[in-house]
Amino acid sequence: MAETLWGHQSHSWHISEPQLQCSLCACPPCACPACFSHLFSLSLGACGAPTRLQFAELNEEHRNAIDFPVGKTVQYTCRPGYAKVPGMSPTLTCLERGVWSEALEFCKSE
Repeated sequence: MAETLWGHQSHSWHISEPQLQCSLCACPPCACPACFSHLFSLSLGACGAPTRLQFAELNEEHRNAIDFPVGKTVQYTCRPGYAKVPGMSPTLTCLERGVWSEALEFCKSE
């Protein structure tokens, strides 16, 4: 159960009764179209910086990038002391929801 926070034209807020709700946006809806737009640096359908992993590091070509389009795949290299697990891809892909695919443990401690 989640409480929903709604905006009014008077710019005041009220909380509705708890209800089940699914939302792609963490911010409450607003009567003013420009409300909260300054809080978002990524467009819908893009991913931020890829996941940092304890056992692998992002290949250099993508280390400093902060915005990736849907479908972009990035590659990792196992860190020292870790070895690649045969048959597992050391990659993550930006998904349509704007999140990275699950980081499987493609490198194991030696």
